[in-house]
Order: sequence, then structure tokens, then C-alpha cells
Amino acid sequence: MDFDFYEIYKDFSTTELLKIVHRPDGFQPGAVEAANRRLSERAIAQDDRLAVHAFYEERDRDARLRAEKIDQIKGQAADLLQPIIQPSPNVTPHKWLNLFLLVLGLQYSWTMVQTLIAVYKSVVLVLFGAGFGVHERVGYKNAASHLLDFNFLINIITLIYLPLFFYLLYKRKRWGWILVFAGILIGILGIPMQVYSYSRFLRAMGAERMDITRMTWFVIQNLLRIPFAWFLWKQDICDLFGVDKSTKTRTVLYTSVITLVVFGTLWFLF
Repeated sequence: MDFDFYEIYKDFSTTELLKIVHRPDGFQPGAVEAANRRLSERAIAQDDRLAVHAFYEERDRDARLRAEKIDQIKGQAADLLQPIIQPSPNVTPHKWLNLFLLVLGLQYSWTMVQTLIAVYKSVVLVLFGAGFGVHERVGYKNAASHLLDFNFLINIITLIYLPLFFYLLYKRKRWGWILVFAGILIGILGIPMQVYSYSRFLRAMGAERMDITRMTWFVIQNLLRIPFAWFLWKQDICDLFGVDKSTKTRTVLYTSVITLVVFGTLWFLF
């Protein structure tokens, strides 16, 4: 379809026409020719030329800054993923730590989302379950006692400690290593308790089988704990946090004893 650009441009300002002829590559040849014809019929003020020059200078600067920002992000991503993209014995421990923090952050984020959903469902079921007939089937007190039990308390604690743990680990604080490693170890040692508690919850709610999504995530979480613990245990990683061998030993000993005592007590009570 042919356009009469000369007629179209009759109401264009001088500045708009100058923009067309200043960067002709972005326009059809006929449009550029028509813009030049219109400009030849007008007196072009110096202010108009300066305004067009400033417009394209600013646009070029913005484009250049965007390109530099993209290149910077690409460089940071390449540096972050170097241990995977270019594995080498010479890769410094802090790069492995940064990659570990990325994976751990993603896991923590997903856990936070799932935990928030679980807490919301528990509270809604206890407070408003009557509208769904839940209280009539299992009894209000019975539903509350099973929902606000060990799993619920663990979910509440999770919402508090995950952000704190990750912050301390990100800042390479000594207590960050201790708390995160202890948390991972508690998760490994507490697998039997988690399975037992969740099975009781399912029975209380009259569920016939475990949700496949929850079960899959449970398995993934526990499989991830083993390489996470192994990574944090490496001495070159511990050195980044100022953690020596005696601190590592005490962390394992105290965490194991306290965890087994607490879980054993809870197992007996519940």
C-alpha cells in the first residue's frame, strides 16, 4: 500500500521532520524524501536542530547503558556459573560458595512459599472449617489439635529462621555456618519424625494417600541436604566463615544430641 508521505507530513512539526531525516535508516525512502521536501519549505531554527540532536544523543546513551547493563549481568552470570561452565581445580572456594548460595536461596524461597501455603491452610481449616463440614467429621478440637501440632509449629519456626539463616550465611558470619549446618543436620536426623508426624496428620484428616507433589518435594529436600552438608563441611568453605575443626566437631555433637533428645521426646508425647 502506497502512502502519500508528503501529504501526511504537512502537519508534522519541524522537530519531528528533523528526527526522520537525522536517522533515515528507520524509515522508508519515500518518507525520508517527503520529510526533506517539507523541511526545504520551512525556515529551520537552530533550537530545533539542537533539540533533535539532544533527543538522539539521550536515546543513544540510554541504549548504550542498557547494553552495558546486559553485558554486566552476563558477566556476573558467567562468573557465578564458572564452576559448572568451566570446571577447574583453580576455581576459588568463594565462587563455589556463591553458586551454593544461589541453589540454597532457590530452595529456601520455594520452601517459604510452600510453608506459607501450609500455614494458611491450617489456620483457615481451624478457624473456618465448619463451613466445609470438617469440624462435624473430625470434631473442632480434634482438628485443631492435629493441625496446630508439631508440623504447624515447625512451619511457623521455618518462616522465622530461613530468612535469618540465609542472611547470616550470605554475610559469611560464623554463626551463619553453624546455624545452617545445624539446620541441615536436624533435617537429616528428623526425617523419621517428619514422616511419622505427617502420617498422623493424614490419618486425622481422613486422607487415603499422601499428596504426590508434597511427597516429591519432601524427597527432593532430603536428597539435597546430603550434598549441602558435605559442601559446608569442606574446610576451604569453612575457612570463609572462620570455622575451625573444633567448631565443626562441637556443632555436629551438640546438634545431634539436642535433636535426638527433642525428637525423642516429641515422638513419645505425640
